[in-house]
Amino acid sequence: WGERPKRPVPTPSELAVQLVQNLGRGTKGVFWFSYSTKRGTQYPDVREAMRNWGRVMTCLREDLLGSEPSNVPCTAPDKVDATLLVGRDAAVLCLTNLDYQIDAEAYPFVEKKDVTVSVPLPAWLNPTGAVLLDPASGPTPLAVSMQSITLPRLLDAAVVLLPKDAARLSTLADAWKNIVAQE
Repeated sequence: WGERPKRPVPTPSELAVQLVQNLGRGTKGVFWFSYSTKRGTQYPDVREAMRNWGRVMTCLREDLLGSEPSNVPCTAPDKVDATLLVGRDAAVLCLTNLDYQIDAEAYPFVEKKDVTVSVPLPAWLNPTGAVLLDPASGPTPLAVSMQSITLPRLLDAAVVLLPKDAARLSTLADAWKNIVAQE
């Protein structure tokens, strides 16, 4: 963080990109960074972002643990990193925005609109839909068309679940409510 003298911890957007890029490459565990109580008080936005992304990882725990990175690359717009994890019952699409500037305090991201990604799914994995797991607001259904997905916007990072079982789409909302209720 030598080029970041004004902010010694990642911003919520930077944290999201670091996390989702690692998850998309098959990481099975996350140790955020050296984080003290003092830093938590000083940067409550980071503490909230870690909690919110923890919700996403908890909802997708079995999917993340039971999947591996796909050998077939996704096709995404310029400066968008798209990786696919494939499991027996679902796929997880991990998207990160690589369009940012280096700054002394924070790396500002250039928001992308209508991000369409081609998702090369195996023939046996025919998803019944797609769900964006927003770390702040929870599961939101997305349209899937001919193995492509369009996100209305991408500021920093996004995680999309593509399950085989239609019932999984509704159970995600229940799981999210339970996670939030237990906090």
